[in-house]
Parts: sequence; structure tokens; C-alpha cells
Amino acid sequence: MTACIGEPISWLRLERHALEGADAGIGEHLAACAVCARCLDEIRGDLVALPPLAVPERRPARWQARWRWWLAPAMALAAAAVLLVVWRSGPGGPGPEPREDVARIKGVGEVVLGVVRERGGVIREDARTYAAGDRWKVVVTCPPAASAWIDVAVYDAGQIDHPLAPARIGCGNRVALPGAFSITGDRANRVCVRIGADAAPERGQAPDACVTLRPE
Repeated sequence: MTACIGEPISWLRLERHALEGADAGIGEHLAACAVCARCLDEIRGDLVALPPLAVPERRPARWQARWRWWLAPAMALAAAAVLLVVWRSGPGGPGPEPREDVARIKGVGEVVLGVVRERGGVIREDARTYAAGDRWKVVVTCPPAASAWIDVAVYDAGQIDHPLAPARIGCGNRVALPGAFSITGDRANRVCVRIGADAAPERGQAPDACVTLRPE
């Protein structure tokens, strides 16, 4: 069997289940789905997988609630500025700068590349700098109905490294690729992905999306 019996379970949820084993819904799905069960086996055999990525709940501070009335005029001005930018980017005006971390892939749709840094047990999703001892995971966001092959490459001053094996994922929001890697040196590195809809992409082709990590 090469397709999930229903909606594929993301690598992130499977990693959390592998560590905690407390999600009964996932257990029932795995009992009937050989594809997702095989993914869980791969995660359990991955010795360098990061701990589950917990996103803390954000609650508005009291001062934020008190000062919302003061922020309302500023928010209105910001909305007007956004409308002006959109108007200028229309026909006859300059368009927005293309994002290096976003690609449109035929057969998949829009794919957004992201990275997660683990440093001394602290996980950050917005980090773009590295130091010795950091570990990195690659996450991608793509339409939930699609799936994709992802191949990771790290570019360092003309040198190319492939720290992870190509992996096929079921799309979703910030789906984590199996495995993790480290970056060493004192130069900026570009973490890139090649994306395929039906098969692992050729490594000779240009990267589809990248993010740049700089030394501290």
C-alpha cells in the first residue's frame, strides 16, 4: 500500500505520539493504516529526531487589553497603508518581491519552507542564526490534500551537503521532515529544498526554496 487510508498524520504528530504515546486517535488510525504505521517506525528508528515541537499558548497581557483603544487609530492607519501597497502592486505598478522560502510546484501547489532550531533543549521556529551544538529540523507547509517529495540541501560557499535522505510527506501546516542536522563554520549557509510531486527530485536541479542561516 502506498497511500494513506484517510487523512495522513503529520510527522510532527507522529513524533509526539512516538515520545508520549498518549493519542488514542492516532493509535486507532495506525492499527488500520500500514502507510502511517511505517512512518512511525521510521521516526522511532531516527536517533537524531528532535523532541516534539510544543507551541506555547499566547495570552494577551493586561496592558495590551488596556491599551487596545489607543492602538485602534494606529491599526486603521496601518490598514490604509496595506491597501495603498496592494493598489500600487496592481496592474501597471511594481509587484511584491518574490520570497526565497516560497515555491509553487505543479501537482503540489504553494510550498513554504521553514526551519526549527533546538539549542540546549530550547526550540525556536523563528531563529535564523546558528552556533556550535545547534540542531535543525526542516518543516514545510503545503496544501493538506497534496503530498510531496522533499530533498534537503545545505549550501556553504559553493559546497553542497545533503544531510537528510529524500522523504515523501503528506502535506499540512509546518510538517516536519524526519531527521535533524547541525551546521558548522563561520559563513552564511543556505538551507534549501528540491520538491517533487510524484518522485524524489533530481539532485542536479536548482533548489525550489531556501532560507539563509548566519553564524552568531
